[in-house]
Amino acid sequence: MIGQGTAGRLQQARWPRRPGAAAAAGTPRCRAAPRCRAAHPQPLRPWPSQLRCASSLAAASTAEAGAAATAEAQQEEEGAGDAPAKTEQRKRVLSGVQPTGKLHLGNYMGAIKNWVPLQDDYDTFFCVVDLHAITVQHDPKDLRAATRNMAAAYLAAGIDPDKASIFVQSHVGAHSELSWLLECTTPMGWLQRMIQFKEKARKQGEDVRAGLLTYPVLMAADILLYGADLVPVGEDQKQHLELTRDIAERVNHLYGGKAWKKRGGRGGRVLKVPEPFIPPAGARIMSLQDGTAKMSKSAENDASRINLTDDAAAIASKIKR
Repeated sequence: MIGQGTAGRLQQARWPRRPGAAAAAGTPRCRAAPRCRAAHPQPLRPWPSQLRCASSLAAASTAEAGAAATAEAQQEEEGAGDAPAKTEQRKRVLSGVQPTGKLHLGNYMGAIKNWVPLQDDYDTFFCVVDLHAITVQHDPKDLRAATRNMAAAYLAAGIDPDKASIFVQSHVGAHSELSWLLECTTPMGWLQRMIQFKEKARKQGEDVRAGLLTYPVLMAADILLYGADLVPVGEDQKQHLELTRDIAERVNHLYGGKAWKKRGGRGGRVLKVPEPFIPPAGARIMSLQDGTAKMSKSAENDASRINLTDDAAAIASKIKR
């Protein structure tokens, strides 16, 4: 029921009258709806049926609210003390090996050996980086076979497909797409300062390819594409990972943050900046022929490395030399 104060204000309102009507005659009407009685000489009261309906709705709403509150309280009491704790999202690890030559002791000690325990504690992605292998002269048929053999070597070393993701780099087109986008952001001077580029360019002379210069950008795309938190790298690859971090921070500065958001961009952090994971031992296994160079699959002299497929006699012969 409407209160007496509200009814009194409605009765005292100055409602417009129809032209020609006597001041004391008739009932004031609403201008917007002439047939709707907007004011009454008596206090406004709803019909008894409306009162019963409103009372029923109010009672039902009150009962439902009370039942919901009681059920919620019971759930809180039952779930108190045994609510599952929020699980932290596991960090992501990415690494890969080129399918060039045979896997040797340096690959195993510096990379693959450390991958096996990582797959139990992290979300791991292990890639056969075949696109990196075409920066030098190669035979496509041999490269395809070497790619399959490298994937098989991952499995033989203990990488479990049920725990880790194993894939071939060239099978995911986004690697090349992101690499091009990052190349358009990376200053040329950053790439020319890479030590490995200087060494290989000096050996290859005029035959050095542009892919060798932009190799670190493709490596950065491999890492940043999956939002990796940690990257297992050898000591010789640490500079490349530092470049990856620089590229990620540059992209975040140019295309993230509040300034870019004002121009319609997404703002915030665009790329995750990864951290290096360098094993305490075996990060850099040296060549058996040259103590100043690391053991390499691409070295012409097979006696400079211990391949994982070498038998005991071959290993003994290489060490005796």
